[in-house]
Amino acid sequence: MHLKMVDLSKLEQESIYIPFSGLDHEKQAAKQGDKAYAAYTSLMYRKHKVWIQPFMDLDLSTNQHPVYFHTSHYMPYFRNKGYNIETVFGIELLEHLRQVTEETYVVISVKDDGSQQITGSTQAQLNELGIKMINNSHLRHSYIWVAKKTGNENYEVIYENCSTEDLIWEGELGGIELTVKSGGAVASNISSIMYGNKEQSLNQRGFNMFTFNSEDRTSTKTISFDTFATLYAQGSLFKAVPECNKDSYDPFSLIGRAGGRIDGVDYTNCQEALDESYYSRGHRVFEIDFELTLDDELVARYSWEPFVYDLLKQNPPEGIEDGAALTREQFLNLKILNKYTPLTISDLFKFMADHPDAYVVTDTRYTDPERINKQFIRMVECAAPYGYHLLFRVIPQIYTEEMYQCIEKIFPFPRYVYTLYKTQATDQEVCEFVKENQLAFVALYPERFNLEFITKLGQSGADLLIHTINDIQDIQSYLRSGVKGFYTDQITASEIDKEKYGAQIEMKLRESIISQLLEAHFFLSEDEIIAVIEGLEYAEMIEITQQLFEPDTFEYVLSFLKRVLGNHITPVEKSINQALT
Repeated sequence: MHLKMVDLSKLEQESIYIPFSGLDHEKQAAKQGDKAYAAYTSLMYRKHKVWIQPFMDLDLSTNQHPVYFHTSHYMPYFRNKGYNIETVFGIELLEHLRQVTEETYVVISVKDDGSQQITGSTQAQLNELGIKMINNSHLRHSYIWVAKKTGNENYEVIYENCSTEDLIWEGELGGIELTVKSGGAVASNISSIMYGNKEQSLNQRGFNMFTFNSEDRTSTKTISFDTFATLYAQGSLFKAVPECNKDSYDPFSLIGRAGGRIDGVDYTNCQEALDESYYSRGHRVFEIDFELTLDDELVARYSWEPFVYDLLKQNPPEGIEDGAALTREQFLNLKILNKYTPLTISDLFKFMADHPDAYVVTDTRYTDPERINKQFIRMVECAAPYGYHLLFRVIPQIYTEEMYQCIEKIFPFPRYVYTLYKTQATDQEVCEFVKENQLAFVALYPERFNLEFITKLGQSGADLLIHTINDIQDIQSYLRSGVKGFYTDQITASEIDKEKYGAQIEMKLRESIISQLLEAHFFLSEDEIIAVIEGLEYAEMIEITQQLFEPDTFEYVLSFLKRVLGNHITPVEKSINQALT
């Protein structure tokens, strides 16, 4: 059977797609560490917002996104983790057998186990077609069925047998010699269908099926059904949805700056700060400062300047000039705050490998191409032992358009943060650059925040991040303005979840107020009301709900709505004018 990759544009954004591959193939690909393939899947994500990922790299316990896959062998793993599985499209066994044309021979050879799904009505319908000896009471048995389609749903059974031993059938069909072998899991665990001198069995678990027409020998078809797990053929598309999918926490709501605060100190970038932010604050995204050592190792440190030594309670080695880089060994020998562990890029990747839901946002600060190249080449090199797919959870923070071009030549990361404190680009230029290069995030200080910019960014496809916020009260208004997430030293995931939930409830309440007014007084239809509300920002919601009940004339209402709703006024104006006349 011909297998092809699904159209990713038809899948939900942020879902995961596991392409056709066996476990052995996946292990081999991971062992080889194919950077080119990782780059390809990264670019595909940027195009379709769908992750292409091997099953072996997927952590089913922490994943929050729908997973699309073809290989039915994965089903038990998904079910054991509480996923709900549905078939998106595919060929069903009974449907396939009924669609076989008359005078066509059908050969079935079972490998491993083909009986688990042969139950109830399925078993009864297969019995009517002539498949009678196999059902779920014959687990792991060998099974062979050879038949000829003679009518609409009628088969002439030539041979059928089911056994715990290996089975073999030899004969001649349509003038061609045929040899069929079946070994269940309790026997040789093999399937073979030799038609002439050519093997036709896919040798997969379950029903391996070969069909050919005695009059048209070129009309042959090979297919397999993993009837241990499903009644749908190889090549079908399945979808597994985690139970937490609908109400899952957005990891980018909070970004722990420099790993997060520890002992009241910021910018430590140490192992213990990461642990505290991950386990106590619930952070999953960490901004990490990076510097190069004298021997070109990439390490987690804000700067080599004297004030950082003072902040971290460190004494630089003797003979080190102010601002001069240390060697890797010197860096690792200096404890942070006299007790905490400094980190290299490899240490960070180990942390990410041990925590599959953790992300790193880079803060490399420099914009000169030579230093950028050194930093990111070293970063990509150090990812190799863990598999280049680990780079999918690294989000480079860029400061200029030129920096983006430099990094892209090294590795096309799936997502970038364009932080604006070093650029002179206007809001419009930022939006154009973001849209052209499909950047995921834009980060800015509160001083540059404005609602018009937020709206334009949303149209460009980027989410907005604000840095650095440590007061939950400051977050409230930003959330209601459409801000995606916040850099922070100390705010916890539970705190921001509470604020997000409150903002959602408030928004729904205001929508309800506006909807009821438009329906009760202006007789708008449900579709017209939706058209009005969908175009409103939160600030507009507040303005409308505060003022909409105050006026007592239609003329005032119309004037007010025109000012607030702009282009969305048409259905409202129509109803008001009808009321006035």
